[in-house]
Amino acid sequence: MSQEIQEKTTITEEIDAYAKYLNRQQASPNTIRSCLTTVRQYNQLYPSFDQEHLLLYRNYLLSHYKSATADNRIYGMNRFLNYKALANGDFPGSFRLPVIRKQNVSFLDHVISQKDYEKLKRGLKRDKNDYWYFVIRFMACSGARVSELVQMKQEHLKAGYMDLYT
Repeated sequence: MSQEIQEKTTITEEIDAYAKYLNRQQASPNTIRSCLTTVRQYNQLYPSFDQEHLLLYRNYLLSHYKSATADNRIYGMNRFLNYKALANGDFPGSFRLPVIRKQNVSFLDHVISQKDYEKLKRGLKRDKNDYWYFVIRFMACSGARVSELVQMKQEHLKAGYMDLYT
């Protein structure tokens, strides 16, 4: 048997053993699939599991995936490294890939600029669409959400306030 075929057989056997390990650890099917995908991807890119190649893999993930996906793959690789350490009789956690610390601010992606807000107001006023003009104005001035606005009744306007429980 050639060395290349023998190495592939060894890696395949190791991945199969890792899958059994994850099952014994009661990992969910999605977690198992994700972890195995990570190990297979790494194996296609790098010849060995050493610190240099692992750090290169982390950089590869950062340059090819969004931070959430990269973190998921790093998590899978760290679980595999723990498995390998346990299988070799070593202490798990001797080397771990550092996770990505990136804060998501996706809620700001949906906020319009002041210029667009003014343009919207002018357009609604020009079209004599008073209802939507005041809805938009109210939401902008009060910071109310649509879900809060739809709860509002005439009696709340007369009272001058509204209690909201969110």
